[in-house]
Amino acid sequence: MEAVRNLRHEGAFLFLEPDGSGESSVEHKARDEFAKVAEALGIPHFTWRSFRRSAESAMHNKKVPLKAQQAVMGHSNPNMTLEYAETDEASKRQAVEEWGKLIFPKFSQLANSVATGMIN
Repeated sequence: MEAVRNLRHEGAFLFLEPDGSGESSVEHKARDEFAKVAEALGIPHFTWRSFRRSAESAMHNKKVPLKAQQAVMGHSNPNMTLEYAETDEASKRQAVEEWGKLIFPKFSQLANSVATGMIN
């Protein structure tokens, strides 16, 4: 992270072509640099895509608004942003619990009572 923070850049974007346009060769360079850093840190199979997926998943799991995630990722379509998101176990568990409360409200109340020791 320190190496990325210390990179010189102007404007809103960190990596640009010398003329300020395009991303293709810049993306290639970024991939190469991330591979070198990952190798030096002993992180196997860590790629630029791994970095982007990790960043998106963290934003997704911290409930950053989708439009903000989309802007950070540089996607024109929010569906592409969601393709990168991986949901953590806590979020999955919460979703199932909330769904259970909607579908089986009385069962959820009973389960909570049992879990809190109010019913044996």
